[in-house]
Amino acid sequence: ENIQIPVSDWGIGEVRKKDVTKAGIMKEKHPEYAMILAFDVKVTQEAQKEADTDGVTIFSSDIIFNLQDRFTRHLEEFQEAQRAESRRAVVFPAELKIDAQKVFRKQGPILLGCEVLRGQLRVGTPICSICIKKENLLIGHVASMKNNNGRAVTGARQGDIVCVKIEQNDAQ
Repeated sequence: ENIQIPVSDWGIGEVRKKDVTKAGIMKEKHPEYAMILAFDVKVTQEAQKEADTDGVTIFSSDIIFNLQDRFTRHLEEFQEAQRAESRRAVVFPAELKIDAQKVFRKQGPILLGCEVLRGQLRVGTPICSICIKKENLLIGHVASMKNNNGRAVTGARQGDIVCVKIEQNDAQ
């Protein structure tokens, strides 16, 4: 199996603090590559401390294939973390119809019954009140939801009726 590993610098001898500083520059543009692959060399304590502080990963091994495997695993874990972070940042729009008879609590946290008219409502979704002539008002975010059976759910789609717990923003 042929793996392409980008190299910005190489050297002979133990890994020193200056090597870690060079690798740390990658944190700005490509943090997944802010690492040192040390094959059959020692890593000084000073370099290891610098790596821990700067967030540079040092992989050291006497077997080249172990370094290759660790590099590949590191990239996969980094990409999965990026995907997970992206999922948290995504907002699924939803339009809700609040049942005035099912407003259980009006202040922190807000508890109310509603129907999803359009879109998807998920835990973490920000809730806004849309005013036609005024600025939209951010109320808070969905902290939890329960369906008609009283079971906790993480999402609701068009036509679902759920009880929603809304954690309010600090300013309200």
